[in-house]
Amino acid sequence: MPTVDDLVSESLVRAVVPMDAAEQELFTASNPGEVSFEHDVDVNILRQTRYQQVTIREGEAVTAEIDCRGYTMFTLQMPADWTLANIGFLTARQSGGTFRPYHDASGELLELETPTAGYHYELPTNLAGVLFMQIWSERDRHDEAQDDERVFTITLKA
Repeated sequence: MPTVDDLVSESLVRAVVPMDAAEQELFTASNPGEVSFEHDVDVNILRQTRYQQVTIREGEAVTAEIDCRGYTMFTLQMPADWTLANIGFLTARQSGGTFRPYHDASGELLELETPTAGYHYELPTNLAGVLFMQIWSERDRHDEAQDDERVFTITLKA
């Protein structure tokens, strides 16, 4: 059975993971008047979220790396303007490592085909577990340079 210190230090876990009666009593004893076990808590509300802006420079096709460690869900806000291209994902196992195109289990390149400027996209769940990622402007698996600077906002959710 966890100690009071374990329960207090795991504040997100305590709100999400059901506790048995003994755990509830132990936790309540150390936090009088602060806890209710009568309501369900939406796990999605409590997950850690981070926002990061990354840029494809004019004449280039790839952003700087995005540190995805500890995050499993991603959304991408497209820039207001976009030179027609697909969005692919380059991934690496370490910061500054060799980035390679990301493929799904069937060997298909994971991409957003001809995304629309200004739209928000939920990125494929296949990217869960990626450590480092770059957004890639591509067409037929080749770089597609952007005509101007393109700034993306990526939302990372644990």
